[in-house]
Amino acid sequence: MATAVVPRDTAVGPWPASAGRRRGSGSGRPVAGGGRLDGPPAGAYREGMLAWVLTFSRLPIAAAFAVVVALVAGPGGWAAALVLLVLAEATDLLDGWAARRYGSVSELGGLLDPLCDSLARLTVFFAAALAGWLWIGVPLVMAGRDIVVAYVRIIVGRAGGRTSARRSGKVKAIVQGGAMLGVMLLAHPSAESVGWLDVAGWRLGLGLAVIAATVWSMADYVRGGWPAIRQMARRA
Repeated sequence: MATAVVPRDTAVGPWPASAGRRRGSGSGRPVAGGGRLDGPPAGAYREGMLAWVLTFSRLPIAAAFAVVVALVAGPGGWAAALVLLVLAEATDLLDGWAARRYGSVSELGGLLDPLCDSLARLTVFFAAALAGWLWIGVPLVMAGRDIVVAYVRIIVGRAGGRTSARRSGKVKAIVQGGAMLGVMLLAHPSAESVGWLDVAGWRLGLGLAVIAATVWSMADYVRGGWPAIRQMARRA
């Protein structure tokens, strides 16, 4: 009877094809028809899912943050919002580590991670702006940048280029995350009573820092994708 073997370069699930066992080693998992499936070792699926869980968990955490900011007042609401914000930032740090640690880095993950980052951060910043903690122009600039970068990535991908995150995007994320933590500290119910603390001035400064980092990152992505943009324009 012929032995059916799934090709090693066929990746199914949240792990790369390289995570599979060597074909023909006899160590694969049995499948119907008497063949053996070369695939990830036992437990690899569960470990590979960790990065995906961390990535997508930012969305409900950010939504919960927005609800708490809008509906829960006082020190208790502020503390709950701060905890949710820290959790959201922690998942942003840990999902990349988990993907590298368990070998689940993939092109799809490289596309979905920034999407979840964008949706979560915009939810958090719009909630803060609607609460009066931040100028509404800050999340609007962030949204514009994310739309431009998304289209640049589409163009670069169609041209066969790399669509992974650029260093400017990581710096932008650090500035946005740090600024939001600062905004949260300034939103403490007792912050206004501190005589030497210029709450409005600090909020303005943090907002301008976010805008500057966001616009710089957008310009860097456009510059990096400009050859692909010109190539597509010539074909039009």
